[in-house]
Amino acid sequence: MTGNKASFLLRCVRKECKENKKGYFMSKYIAVVGKNCVACGACMKVCPRSAIEVKNGVKAVVDADLCVGCGLCVKTCPAGILEKKER
Repeated sequence: MTGNKASFLLRCVRKECKENKKGYFMSKYIAVVGKNCVACGACMKVCPRSAIEVKNGVKAVVDADLCVGCGLCVKTCPAGILEKKER
């Protein structure tokens, strides 16, 4: 586990994140993909829970049940299309 992923999980435990139905801890935030996604896949590579897929080579899609709301994808998106929003 990389430093960013490990530090997120530590912050999550301290802030009492809740466990979702798939057994993952998640914050009150979720990643949301904007309509101008260029489907580069950068977000997929950094997601600690593989919650993001590029569908049909057109747009990234976030699985809300897997997304833990860490924001690594938001920081990584070269086009600035991803956002962190409250669930």
